[in-house]
Amino acid sequence: MVLINPWVVFLGIPALALILILLYFYKRKNPQKYSQGAKAANTQFVKNLPYYRTILRKCRLLSWALLVFCGISVCLALVLIARPAKTETVTITKGSRDIFLCMDVSTSLLDVNGKIVDRMKELVQGLEGDRFGIMIFNTAPVLLVPLTDDYDFILETLENLKKGFRSFWLKDGDYYYYVGDPANYYLQGGVVYNHEDRGSSLIGDGLAACVFSFPNPEEERTRVIILSTDNQLEGEPIITLPQAAALAKDKKITIYGIAPSTLGAIDASIKTEFQEAVKITGGALYIESHNTKISFIISEIDKKEKNIRLVHMDVKYVDKPSAAFFALTATLLLLFTLTRKVKL
Repeated sequence: MVLINPWVVFLGIPALALILILLYFYKRKNPQKYSQGAKAANTQFVKNLPYYRTILRKCRLLSWALLVFCGISVCLALVLIARPAKTETVTITKGSRDIFLCMDVSTSLLDVNGKIVDRMKELVQGLEGDRFGIMIFNTAPVLLVPLTDDYDFILETLENLKKGFRSFWLKDGDYYYYVGDPANYYLQGGVVYNHEDRGSSLIGDGLAACVFSFPNPEEERTRVIILSTDNQLEGEPIITLPQAAALAKDKKITIYGIAPSTLGAIDASIKTEFQEAVKITGGALYIESHNTKISFIISEIDKKEKNIRLVHMDVKYVDKPSAAFFALTATLLLLFTLTRKVKL
């Protein structure tokens, strides 16, 4: 426990002591003379009575107690004015890692994306000061969450994505979804804009939009993109996946890919292109299968990109007036009780 303004106590208590000493000597030199009341003679007999002595002793004791508690009250008031506080050492952690989840939300990835969202929620809950963002794409990219450390908002958005993925169902070879689900504004509204002309799963466009969503490229931070896609291109993108990966490399962004087990099942070149795209950025491609769980993939990515934290130790004062306040309240109650019994 410390006092924020200790000078109040250091000056107040000596001043109080000096005032009491001066009053003591003043009263000795100027004894109190009674000008009112009737004078009585031959009072020695009364003063020798046991009852009188008992009353006088009690009066003197209560008078001294009154003076003592009055002094204690003044001292406690000085302590409160001096602001008793507790020092706390606060560790301010500022993460130096930016992580973007870039998800291909075409219907062919519904199962994988649902698992990724669950694992991402665990990853976000373990972050300390790092910034996290979410970009989804199909025909067009949609920035759901710009880079932020508002983890509650991130988790809420991930939960909405999960609800959106679950609202789809397959019937007669086509996917359907609940129109009333607000999450599908992102999954079916913005991300499929102009899909009749441009097609779907435009991976290069989605990745490039994510690359340019990182702010302050000159700032020294670790930048990571977790890209989930099956690399099944169904249209004409503005920028290809290799070109988008080259952009990421130029901006010192590492890309880690997550793909379903069906990647390259029809055309092996699709898997090769995905592998080479993430490799040039220093990342790796992970295949989700029954033997390799998404949780393992995310933990591997987290291990490879360990956060470099900037730690700043700061000492702050937290006011703790409770003890002095309750002590002063109790003392004032005692003073009130004593003044009812003693009249100086």
